[in-house]
Amino acid sequence: MRTVTRAIAGVALLAAAALVAPAAASATTADDPWSLFKVTKLSYTKKAKPGGYVTYTFHVTNTGPHAADYFDVGGLLPKDVDLKKKIVYGAGDDLKCFLDGRHFLCPNDFILDVGDSTWVSIRFQLKKTAKSTQTGKVGAFVYDIPAGAENLDRARLREQNLKGWEMMRTVKTAVVKPKKK
Repeated sequence: MRTVTRAIAGVALLAAAALVAPAAASATTADDPWSLFKVTKLSYTKKAKPGGYVTYTFHVTNTGPHAADYFDVGGLLPKDVDLKKKIVYGAGDDLKCFLDGRHFLCPNDFILDVGDSTWVSIRFQLKKTAKSTQTGKVGAFVYDIPAGAENLDRARLREQNLKGWEMMRTVKTAVVKPKKK
C-alpha cells in the first residue's frame, strides 16, 4: 500500500512540478522539506548524433537534517527522446522505474538515512530529427506526508494538500551532425 501511495503522490507531484520552487539550502522553517537531497556523481552523454543513445547516471544523497522515507528519484527526459524505442534503466536499492511521457519516476519503499545515497542510470535514444541542445533534469522529489496518510485510499489521498519539493539538476546534451564523407 505504501508503494501505491508513493506512486500516486509521485504522479501528482510530476503534474505540478512546474509550480514547485526548488528547496532552500537548509531546512529551518515549516515550509522547508523534512530532508534535503543533493544530486552527486552525475555523469551524462555530453554529445550525441541524431538518433544516437544518451545515458544519465546519477546518485542522490540525503543531506539531512533527517532520515527520508517519502522521496522518489526521477526526472525529465529531453524533448526529442524517441519514446517508441526501448528505454533501459538500472537502479540501486531495488528501485523500479516507470515512464509517464517524458517524465521518469523511481518510487522507493525504504528509508534513506542522512549521508546515504541511491542511484539511477537511464539510457534512451534520441529521434533522428533531434537538433541543437537537448535538456533534461535528474534528481529527487521529496514529500511531506502527514502521519497516517500512508493508509488512506486513493480518493482521500488526492484530496490531501501534499507538500512536495523538486531537487533537480539540469543536464544538457549537444546534438552534433555526423561528418559527411
